[in-house]
Amino acid sequence: MGSIGLYFFRETSFLTALLFAIPFAILIPFLRMKISYPFLKNTNSNASVVIFKNELLINKKKIIIFSDHRRLKSILIINAKDEKLLEFTIEWQTRKGPTNDEFRVLIPENKMDEAQKIINYFTKNKDNKPEATFGDVLKTIMRWKKFINLLSYYFVVFY
Repeated sequence: MGSIGLYFFRETSFLTALLFAIPFAILIPFLRMKISYPFLKNTNSNASVVIFKNELLINKKKIIIFSDHRRLKSILIINAKDEKLLEFTIEWQTRKGPTNDEFRVLIPENKMDEAQKIINYFTKNKDNKPEATFGDVLKTIMRWKKFINLLSYYFVVFY
């Protein structure tokens, strides 16, 4: 597209326009891959997955499954080539509607029973309210503090 624009609007030769556009055509996807996907790297030797009630910990990256604004939409086993993957689909609302993230975890062949237990647990508890986190407790304390300050103000003013 850039070479056509140069050819017609700048009145260059087609070869010059093509030679000018090719480096950009190669450089832009390469830079996009390097900048946008830094987390895509081969971690076969140190890969770790820990599954908690309200979150996943994948290679030391915390992924919240349940919160006030997030919920587990689905969890299922996917057959991909010669391996099986456990897929978590997490959904939350945005201004333009629901948004999803999918996280896939490789299931070792000797852990299929555990994967099925995980699916059963999350399917059974999918709509439960999450357990309180430290942030939730802190918010509640701040609300109570405001309420007590308000009461003490009214007590001083009206007593």
